[in-house]
Amino acid sequence: MLLVDTGVFVSAADRNEPRHGECAALLRTRTDLVVAASVIPEAAWLIENRLGAADLRNSPLAITEIPQVSSWVVSRV
Repeated sequence: MLLVDTGVFVSAADRNEPRHGECAALLRTRTDLVVAASVIPEAAWLIENRLGAADLRNSPLAITEIPQVSSWVVSRV
C-alpha cells in the first residue's frame, strides 16, 4: 500500500513538471494506492488552475473509466 499525496497527481498531469514521467507511471501501474479524501479536490483545483480545464482533458489523468473499488478499509484512532 502506498499513500499518494497531491503532488503526485499534479506532477502526473503537468508534462512540464520535472517528475512527470515517474508520477504518471506510478499512477498507471500501481494498484495499491491510497489517497486521503481531501487530496482529490485539492489536486483537481491545482491542476485546473495550472493547466486549465481544456488541457486537463488531454492529461494522463483524464478519467476514461472508473475503477471498481473492491473493498474499503476503515480504522479508528
